[in-house]
Amino acid sequence: MQGPGRAHGPVRALLTAVLALTLVGGLGGALPARAAGGGQSLSQLQQELNQDQQALNQAKSRLSQIHGAYQRAKQQLYVLEAELNTTRSHITYLSAEVTATEGALVVTQAKYQATKAKLASGRAQVTTALQSLQEQGMGGFLSVLLQAQSFSDFLTRLQEVQTLIQADLGVINQMRIAEENLAMLGSQLTAQKQQLTSLLQEASAQETQLAQEQGQVQVQVSALIQAQGQQQRVVGADEANQAAVTAAITALEGPGTGQGINSIHFIWPVNGPITNPFAYWYDPFAHKWELHTGIDIGVPMYTPIHAAAAGTVIIAGWINGYGNVVVLDNGGGVSTLYAHQSRIEVHVGETVTQGQVIGLVGMTGWATGPHVHFEIRVDGVPKNPVLYLPKR
Repeated sequence: MQGPGRAHGPVRALLTAVLALTLVGGLGGALPARAAGGGQSLSQLQQELNQDQQALNQAKSRLSQIHGAYQRAKQQLYVLEAELNTTRSHITYLSAEVTATEGALVVTQAKYQATKAKLASGRAQVTTALQSLQEQGMGGFLSVLLQAQSFSDFLTRLQEVQTLIQADLGVINQMRIAEENLAMLGSQLTAQKQQLTSLLQEASAQETQLAQEQGQVQVQVSALIQAQGQQQRVVGADEANQAAVTAAITALEGPGTGQGINSIHFIWPVNGPITNPFAYWYDPFAHKWELHTGIDIGVPMYTPIHAAAAGTVIIAGWINGYGNVVVLDNGGGVSTLYAHQSRIEVHVGETVTQGQVIGLVGMTGWATGPHVHFEIRVDGVPKNPVLYLPKR
């Protein structure tokens, strides 16, 4: 295996490119610029790589926060839009109700005035008739009754006189009742109009408030979209950073074509279920499909992690996303990677045997629970570990 100084120049240049991409974001926590140069030791290269990747980890965390705030603001905007549409529909309904009530009130008031006029006229007629009877005494009625030709005719004339008086009084009473009903209906319609007008004013005030809130949230959404775009430019450097990791592994591992991978009898680093396979997944921040370059094996915290094959430690430290990670050069262009460790038990340059404990399970880096992210790489290219691990 070649010495650790091999291919440092190209790796350093690539790391410098990562720094340049990160600085484009112009946000807090940007990586400090350093001059490119060759001849660094393995520990210096690893230290600089760790620093770069920690800064990128912070950038992704910031992007996650911005994205979360953006999603919440968008949801709030949707809620306000729905409330505003509901309020506007309610305003339209109330306006129609007010218009209909005003029309009914106009009709009722017209009927009330007409009935009131008829009642006044009927009362005047009855009053005139009573005054006439008072002036004439009972002579008028008596003359009608005394003109009867028979007793039967007398009774008929008497009933007609009574019916005439009762009819006049009945018509007057009906008009009086109609006047009272119309007056009550008018009062009810007036109160209904006042209530509808009050509700309409409240709805209009709510519409104004919602429109103002909607405008404020829209400003927030626009600002978050801009911030998200800026932060994504920072996180965009992660691809170059991953390339830097691959280049670093390739530069540090021994020479070979990787064709001898089938001669390596790997063992499982831990005994647990695969919680996340080697497959493509959709990154909601980058808005694209990305490869999950290994398998996640779920096991309890602090479970010992065993070397899947014998090799030499070429990386033992922090890498963005991976957290605490160990990379072994297994020879012939083959390497294995063990990420998210709570504690690393080996050091760079150490030779380990298959099954040797190289660290303890944790959830450092981008991890939502304790597990081991395990990779097998051939000439720096990730392969599906399941194809090379023994069947269980």
